[in-house]
Amino acid sequence: MSIAGVGAYTVGATILCALTTTASNVHAMMGMVGEALWTEPNGRTVGCVHATAHPRPETTRAVPKECRYGKSRGAPTERGGLLHGSARELMTVHLEEPADLRDLVGSPLGTTKWMKLSQQQVDLFAESTGDHQWIHTDPQRAARGPFKGTVAHSFLTLSLTPMFTSEVLQIRELTTAFTYGLGKVNFCAAVPVGSLVRATVSVISARQKTSGVESVFGLSYHNDGSDRPACTAEVSVLYP
Repeated sequence: MSIAGVGAYTVGATILCALTTTASNVHAMMGMVGEALWTEPNGRTVGCVHATAHPRPETTRAVPKECRYGKSRGAPTERGGLLHGSARELMTVHLEEPADLRDLVGSPLGTTKWMKLSQQQVDLFAESTGDHQWIHTDPQRAARGPFKGTVAHSFLTLSLTPMFTSEVLQIRELTTAFTYGLGKVNFCAAVPVGSLVRATVSVISARQKTSGVESVFGLSYHNDGSDRPACTAEVSVLYP
């Protein structure tokens, strides 16, 4: 059984509003997310800005080290659907039981295949969360906005965690798994609708507790239009 078995307890369901979640339950959470906006030295605006946000003076903020530019590897040669990279990048790690994760601490699990984010997915996520900002749902207005088109919700990108993790990790002796929490999360760059997204997954830590094995996974999400990661996150999972 794969780590995708997190199901309703995964980041995508408990934290990041799976598409079956009602807007009323999630909207309050989304309201807690402040504007993540800064200006790079080259003048490009990075992050999400609410149309209702109060104006404030322009400032230049230091970019977190997790969000700095790096060389993009394995760019796809065609667009649309699920695109495959090299066999090495898509290698899946197979374990017998969660305790085996302790032997992989500090090691990368792999890089997923590319997935295309569509406007329909963004619209469904907006409907679930109640976040209907025009930068996500109004292509005509967004074309005149800071990103020159609609962009995916930051939490939509993060909610792909269970799917991406299951591509690189399979655990045979697994009954269930629970999302235990989120560590450091950075939303580094916007993900334009229609772009391709993938993630690199690694094991940061794994330890045996009385309640089970707790493992922290590090994920770096990339889209094909930027050298900077779209998001970096530390996700804790408990295997009872």
